[in-house]
Amino acid sequence: MTLRTWPLDAEGNYRSDEPGRVTFEFEHIRAVDLVDFHPQSVVDVLKVERCERGFLMSIEAAFGLQGTIEAEGVAVRFQQQEPSI
Repeated sequence: MTLRTWPLDAEGNYRSDEPGRVTFEFEHIRAVDLVDFHPQSVVDVLKVERCERGFLMSIEAAFGLQGTIEAEGVAVRFQQQEPSI
């Protein structure tokens, strides 16, 4: 697996003005607690942090889907896309 590093801001967050698609692949999911799924959910904050049993993804919603996913491993892939007009 090739590891890619992305530019981080002063707070350690990745920021980009480029359009793209982010894909999360989980390995050995241990727990899922997701609520309020809606076809037009709007994620406000998404964090992936190390935890005692692997990684914890936390989703905070402006509207719709929110909750957590805990897994032994997680891969994050970013695919840049051309802006559509």
